Amino acid sequence: MKTHGHLAQAYERLGRPENARESLQQAVLISNQLVAINPHSADFLSLLGTSHGGLSAFAAQHQEWDTADTSGHAAVEAIGRALEIQPDDVFYRRQLAGCYSTLATIAAGKGRHNEAVEQLEQATADYQRLFDDGTDD
Repeated sequence: MKTHGHLAQAYERLGRPENARESLQQAVLISNQLVAINPHSADFLSLLGTSHGGLSAFAAQHQEWDTADTSGHAAVEAIGRALEIQPDDVFYRRQLAGCYSTLATIAAGKGRHNEAVEQLEQATADYQRLFDDGTDD
């Protein structure tokens, strides 16, 4: 759904946020359909997480905190499921840490500063797992 994300960015630059939102929502819809076809595919779950993450970041940028929060948590859930299937995948681990960072931004935007700190602590813990696993990038 990378193409949908690029299209959303192009729409944003053109001042067309509604079209950008629609593109990101379409990415989530397609990703959900792929997961429905194969719910045990870590790649499809990661794609779903990435799609929700893009929608979450877009919503946060537009201070649509409830949508950002819902999509951000859906991203964490999907990527967490991908990690259950492939626990040693470095890419998925990085994605999850990034999702927690986004959730921290959302929590801060909603005035939930303690939660923001907790999310950032989770993100740094996930990054630390990369090093604990012997990965250095």
